Amino acid sequence: MAVKVAMPCVLVTAMAGLSAQDLPREKTGVSNVETAKVELPAGFDMAKARNLRMRKVTILPGGGLPMHAHGDRPSVSYVLSGVLTEYVAGDATPRVIKAGGSNASFTQDHALANRGKVPVVFLEVDLITP
Repeated sequence: MAVKVAMPCVLVTAMAGLSAQDLPREKTGVSNVETAKVELPAGFDMAKARNLRMRKVTILPGGGLPMHAHGDRPSVSYVLSGVLTEYVAGDATPRVIKAGGSNASFTQDHALANRGKVPVVFLEVDLITP
């Protein structure tokens, strides 16, 4: 019962001073660009409890993440700053991802490294089993 009472109070407080005329009535001034995606196969086990997580990851110069898999937690990442080097299993040439670029990880193992002189910062969104 307390939750039902508290929620309207939060909504009223958040909208204090706003009238219906102040709220957007249509989508304007918004752009949407898909930068990366992971296609989940029909057999992917969505029966498990899952969380959709976003986290900010920083890799210092000379740092990195060893080869690892995302078979049970597909992810997409967006580089905010720095230059990220991605090594994908089976590919001879590493992929260089600059700020504004993205990558997707699911079926192939990969490793990440910061070969630059400034920290690499990226947002990662993944589907995890808690």
